[in-house]
Amino acid sequence: MTSFESEEVVSPISGRRPFVRRETLVAPHESLRHLLKLHIQSQLRFAGPNVAVKLPRGASANLWIDIHVVDFVNEVATVWSLVEKACETRCRGAQMSAGARRAYDFDGRVVSAIEYARLALDEARDVIGDATVFPDDERAEYPAEFVIATRRIIRRLFHIYAHVYHTHFSALVALRCDQVVNELFRRFTLFALEFDLIDKYELEPLDELIRNLFQATNSCGAADEEDSAASNSRIADEETMPATTMPVRNESTIGGVAVASQRETPAAPAKDATPLKQSVGLSPATTATKISAPLTPLTPSQ
Repeated sequence: MTSFESEEVVSPISGRRPFVRRETLVAPHESLRHLLKLHIQSQLRFAGPNVAVKLPRGASANLWIDIHVVDFVNEVATVWSLVEKACETRCRGAQMSAGARRAYDFDGRVVSAIEYARLALDEARDVIGDATVFPDDERAEYPAEFVIATRRIIRRLFHIYAHVYHTHFSALVALRCDQVVNELFRRFTLFALEFDLIDKYELEPLDELIRNLFQATNSCGAADEEDSAASNSRIADEETMPATTMPVRNESTIGGVAVASQRETPAAPAKDATPLKQSVGLSPATTATKISAPLTPLTPSQ
C-alpha cells in the first residue's frame, strides 16, 4: 500500500527541514490531517493560540493530539538546534537539569543535557514512526499505548524547554529568537494543559515563566472569552455528518469544509487539571507577555 509523507515546511527559525515527517496512507492535500493543519494555521493567525488549541467539533481528539505532537517535536528540535553548541560549551557534560530547580534522568540513567535531548528527540521520532502507536490511517482507532506514549513525549519535551529557559535563554536573546520561542512554548503549554498531557509537578521549574506568559488581562477578559467561544469550530466529516450545518453567528470555510462556532467538549481532564490552569492564570481570556530577559535565580524545589 502506498504511503505518503505529510507536507512540512522549512523552519522559519533555523532554515532546517522538519526533524519528524509523518507518513500517512492519504495524499497530504486530500487528508483530514491537512485540513486540520490549515485550521490550526488560520486560528493561530486570526484568533491566537488560546483558541487554536481547542478541539474542533467533529474531529478526532487523538488525531488532533497526533498532529500537535508532531508539531511540538519539530519545534523543540528546532529550538534545541539553536542552543546545542552553547550547551556543549557551557554545560560540559553536566547532568540534564532545569537550572537549580530540578535534575532529570533518562529512564533511570544520569545523562548530560546534550545526551538527554538527543535520546528524547530520537525516541519521539521512532515512536511517531511506529504505525502500531501512531496509525498511518487517520481514520483508524488509536491504541491505548498512544496516550501513554504521547504523555511521555510531552513530558520530555517540557524538560528540554526547562533546560533551555534556565540555562540558555541568553543565547536565544542573542539570536533574537526569544520571542518566537516564547510563543512556541506558550502554545505547547496551552495544549498540554487543555488535553491533560502533563502533570502539575512537571511544570514547577517554569511556574514563574508560565504565570508571565499567561497573565490574564482583566480589562478585556469578557470580550476575549466571547471571541473564544465564537471561534470554536466544527469540521464536518462528509461521510458521517450532514453537509449542511445550523446557522451560526460566525461561520466560515476552511479548505471547502464548513467551520461553525461550536466545538465538542473533550474528555474530562484529571481532577487537578482545573486548579492547575487557575494556578498559572490560564483562562480563555489570556494574553502573552513578552519575556526578553532570563528568568530570575530560582531556589531548588523540595
